[in-house]
Amino acid sequence: MDTSLAAKRLELWAKASKNPKLQAVEIALCKKDPVYWFNHYAWTNDPRDNPDKPKKLPFALYDFQEWFIRELETNIRNGKSLVVEKSRDMGATWMIMGMFLWGWQFEGWSFHCGSRRETEVDGPSKLDPTAHLFGKFRYMLYNQPKWMRPGDIDWKVSKNDAKLSITNPDNGASLTGESANPAFGRQLRKKAVFLDEFNFWEAAENALGACQDTAPCQILNSSVEGETTSYARRANDDRNIIIPYPKGLEMIKEKGALDLCAVPPKRALSQYDPTEEDLASSRWRVYTLWWPIHPGKSRVEYKATKENKSEDKLASEWDINYSLSVSGRVFNQFKEHRHVMKDKHMPYDRRYKLYRIWDFGRVNATLYMQVDEYNRKRILLERILENSNTPDQLAVAQQDEKEYFPGARIIDICDPAGSYQDERGNSTDIDILEDAGVYPEFDRILHLPHRTRKERGLERIKVDLQKTPKGEEGFKLWCPDEDTGCPVLKKAFEGGYAYKKDISGNLLDKVDEKHPYEDVMDNLIYFYIQTDNEGPNIYDDLSIGGSYAADTHYIGY
Repeated sequence: MDTSLAAKRLELWAKASKNPKLQAVEIALCKKDPVYWFNHYAWTNDPRDNPDKPKKLPFALYDFQEWFIRELETNIRNGKSLVVEKSRDMGATWMIMGMFLWGWQFEGWSFHCGSRRETEVDGPSKLDPTAHLFGKFRYMLYNQPKWMRPGDIDWKVSKNDAKLSITNPDNGASLTGESANPAFGRQLRKKAVFLDEFNFWEAAENALGACQDTAPCQILNSSVEGETTSYARRANDDRNIIIPYPKGLEMIKEKGALDLCAVPPKRALSQYDPTEEDLASSRWRVYTLWWPIHPGKSRVEYKATKENKSEDKLASEWDINYSLSVSGRVFNQFKEHRHVMKDKHMPYDRRYKLYRIWDFGRVNATLYMQVDEYNRKRILLERILENSNTPDQLAVAQQDEKEYFPGARIIDICDPAGSYQDERGNSTDIDILEDAGVYPEFDRILHLPHRTRKERGLERIKVDLQKTPKGEEGFKLWCPDEDTGCPVLKKAFEGGYAYKKDISGNLLDKVDEKHPYEDVMDNLIYFYIQTDNEGPNIYDDLSIGGSYAADTHYIGY
């Protein structure tokens, strides 16, 4: 760091302390421009031990940070909500809390903020006074010169500064806070609300819903972990407006980040130029703060981190990779570049049996797959029906058979629970299928206890993910895009299907069975258990369906 920057800042402050006119000029400059205030009056704190670097550091904004702060001001002022997806140490939380302080101090805006736990919002901070949101706010407030701070009071003993509440004595603006809860921010009225590390909130969807009327601007900020959280769904909504850093792609290319990262965050590469209609709309904005746009981060640091970090930590803290960032993934062996087929047309081969697997319940799932003579599994199509019944599921399957698999030799397998009759004596799920001429197998599955069948099935899948019979992957699923083939099964493999965690974040040995990931995975488990120890699944007559030629091997989807 250029230590002269702090010296120059303190020199300016010393001059202004004896010159009321200069004070008035500086206050006017700060009120006019938050970037000026950051670069001349805001301080940050780095609690890490580094003998070559002081802990207290003057904010000296990088270009991307100046851009982001101006975007924050615009969105807060205009009441537009935003999602911030970030690599680690980009300064996002500091910038947001700094903008809150600037608005509270110079505009009279009131704010509400929260994080996972109360101690992350406001709490004891003996080792690091800036470990929580209020600590960052206070650090920047108190480290301004007295003539810049609002109110002619001693802030450290004033009632204006209480736990989870700080009030501006000059204009009545307030900063309030609370921990994550289903009623977060309800009945408050603020200029903006900030939900920090929102990806990790419990009852996140309820919390976001509760604060919809609290403020016109909601700010979601987080590192990523998985594609199934409320934060991930909000960030990845196709209706969002992507706001790329104008110099981002140039910096990404300069650092060769595309060569280092197997799956770069797609929004960081965007060159989309929002229209006036976009900017006037109420749709969420998405900002991607990926490490290459930070001048202080380098290829060397990334490579060193990659050697020492687990795949999920690197994906979460550096790569903004939603799918690989899940800790506790059941299938760490699954890799998109190895196990996902992206052919334009469904790779259905008429020569092989077609397995159709049925899972019944609140979410009805049907899975179609084939196995060749080398025991290589190819998962072709999933059908997931929520709030449906077995007749609905059957109707969709009959249409699929007619449209995609005409003349196929179908082997049906199902959830044994489909043979159970309800208390009203209604037809079972299997009765409904059999009445339509569909006779599913489930005897081998039924003979195993539920936990045993799940453990055995998962183990079989893991083994196949590592096999390469005749030089080809032993397991592949077809998913050319996010809506075709097996997108839910793909997300299940990438982390939607993961082990549970306790309240402290420690992994348990029990799978967190979330719909619909559990349902499609159960389909696979039923297949593996029911077909265990079966021989090759190829037709006796290989002439059925023709040769491997592309025009006969692939069936249009």
